[in-house]
Amino acid sequence: MRRGQGGVARGTIRGRLEALHDGRLPTPPELLATDEEALRGIGLSRGRFTADGVLMLTLRPRDIWPAADLALRRAVARVWGLDGPLTVAEVDALGERFPPWRTLAAVYLLGA
Repeated sequence: MRRGQGGVARGTIRGRLEALHDGRLPTPPELLATDEEALRGIGLSRGRFTADGVLMLTLRPRDIWPAADLALRRAVARVWGLDGPLTVAEVDALGERFPPWRTLAAVYLLGA
C-alpha cells in the first residue's frame, strides 16, 4: 500500500466487513465447512491462539475469531481507529458482530 492511502484501505475493509455482516458479500464455499469435534479437541489440548490458528489454516471453518492473535488485535484497533493493541476481551466483543463469518472477517482484517 502506498503512503497516503491508509484511510481509503481502512474504508474498503470496513465496507467489506459491513457487507459480510449484513449478507451482501458472497462467501466462498470452502469457508462453509466446520468440524465441531476438531474445535473441541484442539481447544481442550492447546491454548486459544494455537487452536484458532490451526483451525483457520487447516480446516477453514467459517466462524473462528482469533482474538488472541496480536496481529488481529492491532488490525482491529487500526481499522476501527481505536487505541491499541486491544485486549482479547475487547476484540472478542467486536467479533460478536460477525458470526457466523468471523473467519472471513479476520482474514480481511489480517490483510489490512
